[in-house]
Amino acid sequence: MKKTLFAFAALIGCGLLFGSCTKTVHDNNSGLEALTTTFSLNQSSWTKNSNGNYSVTKTITDITSDITDYGAVWIYLSYDGGNTYELLPSNGVVDDNNNSYDFIGSSGDNNDGSAGFVNLYAYTSTTSPAPNMAIKVKVVSIPSSLSQSSASVDFKNYNEVKRVFNLK
Repeated sequence: MKKTLFAFAALIGCGLLFGSCTKTVHDNNSGLEALTTTFSLNQSSWTKNSNGNYSVTKTITDITSDITDYGAVWIYLSYDGGNTYELLPSNGVVDDNNNSYDFIGSSGDNNDGSAGFVNLYAYTSTTSPAPNMAIKVKVVSIPSSLSQSSASVDFKNYNEVKRVFNLK
């Protein structure tokens, strides 16, 4: 009986010891909320590159080095006035002049504590002008603690991201 009681007590002790461990998540951000930056693009927003394609760079203060290094930045585009959003990359999008474009994006920070940025690129296989369409852009910046705790979120589905992170 004493051996059984001792084994039971040891089992409970191990359970408490290992069950009470917490995972430390790096997050120097003062807030624990996902942040959204929204802006619009039109044909005049794009700059032609030397390779014949187009780009746009936007400064975004929500993108900090902690978010770049440990969190996540998701870029969504809407081609229908904000009714639906698609996660980049976005391929085969046809503009108002019937030209087809592939859109990709990247983000980062300036490594000096200042604001971060988002780069958007429009690629076309023809000598088309800049995309002639209204595009709404949503940039979602996720601090590391939220990004890691919500690993099961389908980040390709903007409506799910909006619901889970309580975005406006």
